[in-house]
Amino acid sequence: MIAFVDLSARLVLRAEAEHSQPQEFYDALCLRGALLLGGQAAAASTEVFGTDQAPPEAVLLHEGRFELFVRAPRDPDEALCAVIGGEADIAAALAAMRATMAEIVEIVDAAPPAAAAGGSQDRGR
Repeated sequence: MIAFVDLSARLVLRAEAEHSQPQEFYDALCLRGALLLGGQAAAASTEVFGTDQAPPEAVLLHEGRFELFVRAPRDPDEALCAVIGGEADIAAALAAMRATMAEIVEIVDAAPPAAAAGGSQDRGR
């Protein structure tokens, strides 16, 4: 299962899963991601590691499965969250998530800027 989330709103924007999960599952996953990447756990890690930046990634063992969180490089409120089996290759999963996040950033960067509402286009005047 993988999801693209807004950490500040605690909202799952898009999720892909082999088996459908109840909304409460996604809500709890998003909350754990927000806490690990920007909450008290993040504050503790910045103190322990002597850095002034919240962690870009986190891994949590929860109910026998690993939950992986990778923050977007330019928007700290966006992240990918994944749930993998307890015997899965964490390093490979994180590498795949980093690559996916890089692809998302590339797509966003390539998109034309949105026209302002009621834009200033010449309408044949």
